[in-house]
Amino acid sequence: MAERKVMQFTVTVKSKAEDKDGWLLELEIPTFNSKYPTKVNRVAEEVAKQLMPGQTYVVELEQQNLKQGKSGESHYDYYWGLVGVVKEGVAPPSPAPEQPAQAPKGGYRGTDDARSSIEAQVSLKEAVSLVVAKVIKLEEVPKTAGVFYGVLQTLKEETPSQGEQSKAMSPPTPLGSSESRSPQPSKDGPKDRRAVAEWAINLPQPHTTGDIAKVYGGKTMNDIAITETPTMIQAKCRKVWGIQE
Repeated sequence: MAERKVMQFTVTVKSKAEDKDGWLLELEIPTFNSKYPTKVNRVAEEVAKQLMPGQTYVVELEQQNLKQGKSGESHYDYYWGLVGVVKEGVAPPSPAPEQPAQAPKGGYRGTDDARSSIEAQVSLKEAVSLVVAKVIKLEEVPKTAGVFYGVLQTLKEETPSQGEQSKAMSPPTPLGSSESRSPQPSKDGPKDRRAVAEWAINLPQPHTTGDIAKVYGGKTMNDIAITETPTMIQAKCRKVWGIQE
């Protein structure tokens, strides 16, 4: 008989009820990517009393028999047993990305919600690609996708508005004016900041734009990009973070 797999997952307890053979729990498991909660029965009382509805935990689940008519390609094709609680009181994982709103006729007029959904999908895709490359484990996908999503949100907030971009591309101000003495970000600023952010998140130990800001005493990426090139930023971060070139 093949040895059953025991794996760790981040779960949120949806419901909990005493059953004839122990306790019955309904668990929401983002990694399963299922529309419905996963039911786990015959949970021992000493384990069940550690779990409260509405709270999120890291638990160990044992893969059991394959459900009738299922192929076994997905986690939810199997029955699961609850082995124990690994960590209590963890933050809920990033929500699963929703499908973006369909573009109306006559051109795209997407809302901020639709754009956020697209960014969430990109974040999840990047995290899954790291699983394929065997950089991270499958159960680490929600956390890693959350990191990618945070980077995209930061970049979106720091990208200059249309007015600021027009100002950066406008003709030089005559010498002698007060404005000519204030350095302005180049039109390549957003592209440079994105390149630096992608470099940082893809390091063996991922870093965010917030970590880069700490290296420069709390400055925003906009302020840093005024005087620093991507190469200069990377060199300084490597030195502070102790990364060998």
